Amino acid sequence: MRRDYWLFQGYLLGLGTLNEEEPCSHGAVELVVSLKYPMTVTAEGTAFTCSLLALPPHMRHTIIGEQGWQIFGYLHPESRLAGMILDRIEKSPHPWLQGPAVVSDRELVLPGLDMEPAAYRVRELWEFLLSRLMGIQSYPLGWSGEVKAFLKAVDSLSVHDLGVASFAKALNMAPRAAEERFRELCGIPLAYFLFNRKVVDAAERIKKGRPMEAAVSEAGLSGVSSVANYMKEFYNLDMEVLLMEKPLIRFFPAADYEQLSGYTLQNSPEGGLR
Repeated sequence: MRRDYWLFQGYLLGLGTLNEEEPCSHGAVELVVSLKYPMTVTAEGTAFTCSLLALPPHMRHTIIGEQGWQIFGYLHPESRLAGMILDRIEKSPHPWLQGPAVVSDRELVLPGLDMEPAAYRVRELWEFLLSRLMGIQSYPLGWSGEVKAFLKAVDSLSVHDLGVASFAKALNMAPRAAEERFRELCGIPLAYFLFNRKVVDAAERIKKGRPMEAAVSEAGLSGVSSVANYMKEFYNLDMEVLLMEKPLIRFFPAADYEQLSGYTLQNSPEGGLR
């Protein structure tokens, strides 16, 4: 089954059918909503069905969603959004969150092999998940001139040479000050955001026919083995499958500044989790 992935605000979002049949664990906070049909989940030996699920890092679990499509996000545990979800998990009766909310797949989610990713309107789906089901209201910071300057500095640099030091130099800032300000504005660690940009670049090179090792090197990543270990540890994803299997798996960057700029998040009084 095809899965599509986006790096969105520094998070890895996906749309497809999740069938994690073998118990797995990873370093990210995972947030999943199943469209139309519920998922069958086992977490810490407890089996249940749900349409909305949030798991903390390093929790062994299975997710079987073969009856429908799921939209899911792997969130850096140090990000603002992950922190809010982890706070809710701490207050829940289980060491995870589950919700019965049913989401219509509507016309905007009819994935097909030939469909362009823009047709999914993945940002709308993600914000719908956060606001309607999680009770989290989000406000884009695309209007922020400082955020746009940061992202333009990233675009101005060769991806191979892109790093915290070169990013800071482009902004005439000290590296630590640049890291702290980026985190303050965007809610994610700068090094993680830059790593994701390099992975997108490597994926684009592979699509154009470059071998994986060459694509990874040209994107300024340290090597296939170390990057694969990171992807497995953090996302429980096989990088070779993620980047090489076509057309069943595709990998897209979020292109415009508003989608990449991060969010100021606040709680709303109602949510769909229990």
